[in-house]
Amino acid sequence: MNIKEIQDTSNQLKKNCTCPKCKEHYKLENISVVASTKQEGVFEMICSKCKTQVLISTIKVVKERKHRSINKKDITSIKSFLNTFDGNFEKIFKNEK
Repeated sequence: MNIKEIQDTSNQLKKNCTCPKCKEHYKLENISVVASTKQEGVFEMICSKCKTQVLISTIKVVKERKHRSINKKDITSIKSFLNTFDGNFEKIFKNEK
C-alpha cells in the first residue's frame, strides 16, 4: 500500500470501526500501521476511552473499470486521425509528457 492508500484505509477504519469492548469510535491518532505490502496492511487501533488494543488486517480491493462501447463517432475520429497520421510515433509520445 502506498501512503495515500494507508491514509484512506486509516480514515475508513476511523469511520467504520468501533471498539469491541466499549463501542467507542477510534480516533485517527490512535490508528497506526504495523506492516504493509502492495496489497495488504496490518493496523493497530487503541481505543482512547478504554485503551483496548485491536489488530486488523486489510486487503486492497481493486475496482474493475467499466468499458464503454465504441460508437460511430469514435470510428470516424480514428479514421480521420489515421488519414493525417505521418507515422511518427515519437512525436505523438513526446507531446504526451
